[in-house]
Amino acid sequence: MQNTTLTTLQSLDHIRQRLLDLSKRNQLLSYKEKARTVHIVNTTIIFHKLVSEGKSMTFAPLPKPLRNTTAINVSCETLPPPYLSQSKEKNKKAQETLLHTAHNEEVLERRCKKLAQDARMAIEETGSNLLYLALGFLHWYDDKLSTEPVKAPLILMPVKLERVHLPPTYEYVLSYRDEDIETNISLAEKLANDFNLVLPRFSHQTEPLDYLAQVAEMASEIPRWQVVPDIRLDFFSFTKLLMYKDLKNDSWAAKLADNANLKQILVGENQVMIPSLEKQLMLFHTLNQGQSGKLLPNKKYRLFKKLLKRKFTQ
Repeated sequence: MQNTTLTTLQSLDHIRQRLLDLSKRNQLLSYKEKARTVHIVNTTIIFHKLVSEGKSMTFAPLPKPLRNTTAINVSCETLPPPYLSQSKEKNKKAQETLLHTAHNEEVLERRCKKLAQDARMAIEETGSNLLYLALGFLHWYDDKLSTEPVKAPLILMPVKLERVHLPPTYEYVLSYRDEDIETNISLAEKLANDFNLVLPRFSHQTEPLDYLAQVAEMASEIPRWQVVPDIRLDFFSFTKLLMYKDLKNDSWAAKLADNANLKQILVGENQVMIPSLEKQLMLFHTLNQGQSGKLLPNKKYRLFKKLLKRKFTQ
């Protein structure tokens, strides 16, 4: 009986491990910029503005190159003092909510449009947000002979991108989506399994730059590894990772492993795992329900998990 329970637990753990892709196909381990990626260059105030203060921020393209035209020389002394002070104050507030980017106006518009459309479509079709602001990257190497670093994001902030009317024009506005800020679970497992390193945990109370410093200290144990404070706006999928976290509940797994029905599903007569349960779990978690009136995937998955607990823990 104990051996069967152990085998069932091993089968559950095998299913859980298969949810975690530790290959370089996983962009959480090997991130590559795409034609839609927005490269943001100011790194110090974004977290505070979006998360702590709940502000929305707009995008600023690269300044246009100066042309050889006759300049109009107007000194500050020629402006009335009240107008000058109001202008400075307004400009200061506007600058605080600007996201400076590495793109010209045309490229920035095209990338924001693509991200906003695809992010909205993903939510409508799957109920899942895929748009994240990646804060900080670990540049790591697969082995000593590698010449090109592999880039992995460290802090992943869920965000919302909308095109709104800010007279006299329309602009894209970025705001924090009130959901969990994720750390890179894939990277944590990769570092633990292959390099015997522990990735520090990030919390809302941690300053992003302090967290990057903690990761940099960890990375200093391996030559050439480094942390860079780059910021990218892009798509990242956490569907399987959320399931991976949920299935980590040891007490729940132990109760499930004692149930005869689940043993029959997971373990056959020859103690060989039947992988169909993994497909069923993925179906409940990732099935595209769109706006058909059915439960959205995350809600349906929670309901399925609740039913499993009720059925197999009695």
